[in-house]
Amino acid sequence: MGLDAAGGRLAVAILGESQRLTPEQITLQIIAEIRRASPEKVRPESDLVADLGIDSPRALQLIVELEDQFGIEIEDEAVADSRMVGDVLEAVHRRLSA
Repeated sequence: MGLDAAGGRLAVAILGESQRLTPEQITLQIIAEIRRASPEKVRPESDLVADLGIDSPRALQLIVELEDQFGIEIEDEAVADSRMVGDVLEAVHRRLSA
């Protein structure tokens, strides 16, 4: 994954790997990329703010990237109300299962 110079958007196609990755793995990679952290450091029990420094602008970026990657709509509150990475994973799972 990397940043696209044109729009600052994440290139989340993950070089064709998305066919082999689970939605959870893709979500963790998106969070890692936004935070510029190693995916191994992003765990379901990680606190979005305290552990990863996901502030409001990054939370908004996370919503947009998840919506683009999965073709779903996520309410801003679903991520804004999330404290833990696991909460985000659950929100994505609910939308994909709907």
